[in-house]
Formats: sequence, C-alpha cells, structure tokens
Amino acid sequence: GQLDEVVAYLRAARVAESQAVRAVTAGLDDRRRQRAAAERRLSELRERLNRVQVDGAEAQVRLEALVETVRRDLDCEVQATRDAPCPPLPPAATPAGRLRDLEREIRLMGPINPLALEEFAALQERQAFLEGQLEDVRSARRELGKVIRAVDAEIVDVFRAAYIDVAEHFERLFSTLFPGGQGRLRLTD
Repeated sequence: GQLDEVVAYLRAARVAESQAVRAVTAGLDDRRRQRAAAERRLSELRERLNRVQVDGAEAQVRLEALVETVRRDLDCEVQATRDAPCPPLPPAATPAGRLRDLEREIRLMGPINPLALEEFAALQERQAFLEGQLEDVRSARRELGKVIRAVDAEIVDVFRAAYIDVAEHFERLFSTLFPGGQGRLRLTD
C-alpha cells in the first residue's frame, strides 16, 4: 500500500512537473518570439535612424552649398534673400509648384557651361577670321576672273593674227603649187 501511494504521488508529481516544464517551455518560446520581434523592430528603428541621419547630413550639405551659391552668385548674405519679397506668381500657382516648374525648366536646359562666354568669344574671333579669309578668296576670284578674261582676249587676238598669217601664206602657197587655182582657209566653230 504505502509503496503504491508513493508511486502515485511521484507519478502525480512527475505529471505536475511535466506540465510546469511545458508551461515554462511555452513561456520561454513566447519570450523568444517577443525578443525576435523586438530585435527586428530595433533593427528597423536603427536603419530608420541611420537613414534620417544620412538625410540630415545630405540636407546640411545642400544647405551649405546653397548658402555658398547665394553668396557667390548673388553676392549677398542669406538673410538678405530671406528678407527679399517673393516674386509674383502666375494665377493659381503655388510657390512649391512654381519651384518644381522652374527646376524642371532648368533641368531641360541642361548643365551650365562655365566656358561658354570664352568659347563664344573664340568662335566670334574665328568667324571674323573666316569672313576675312572668305573676302580674300572672293577678291582673288575677281582678280583671277579679270586675268582669265585678259588671257582669253589675248589668246583670241594671237589666234586671229596667226590665222590671218597662215591663211595668207596658204593662199600664196596654193596659187604657187596650183597655178591658176585658188585656195582659201575658212574658220568654223
């Protein structure tokens, strides 16, 4: 009897102990899931914090660049630009919308070429040089045209004189070779 009671007691204690172990294991698993979820959330928050810090640093760099641009391009301090009146906006336009439109127009224009004025001056100089060269060529062409016309006139005169001489000699030679006959040269095109 007493042994059966001890065995029953031990069995009951074992069942209770097993149930307690299962409850602790279930609680431990639940805590592990909560911890994993908390670690994921912490990782997401750290990533978000990093993004916010990077965005903040980029915004600071852009702000410093804008301040420098205002000082360099507009030759004034930032406070003066803040105090300046806002330019009039087209009807039904918001400042943010107008800013987007202007930024889009600037992007469509393309990048600024800081050497454009120097290139333009060099191209103007080159154009003036080429126009001078072109005028020289035209002048030389006119002079060559005059020379060609003079040479052509001289060729015609020399040819005419040579033709007349040859024609006279031919007529004499023909009458000598063929007494009583007549021979004549005739010029055709």
